Amino acid sequence: MIAKRMGMKSVVAATGAGQHRVATAAACAKLSLECTVFMGTSDMEKQSSNVLLMKLLGTEVKGVEGNFKDASSQAIRDDEWEIYRQPIT
Repeated sequence: MIAKRMGMKSVVAATGAGQHRVATAAACAKLSLECTVFMGTSDMEKQSSNVLLMKLLGTEVKGVEGNFKDASSQAIRDDEWEIYRQPIT
């Protein structure tokens, strides 16, 4: 993963696709990266098995009232993590 090569210690993700979240959680576990996933509470209810799997992989799953758009917005607002911004050249 790019995050590991960049020397990052954690990954933050928010996505509407359940398997993408699980794949990110698995990759982070394999690479010893902390992983936080933001999910809308409605998605968490629908995909409870994916939530369980992510937690078993060591991912912190943060529920956000609403849907994917709300979860993405919260992930961006959360200032507890360092963000990488690609420079514009």
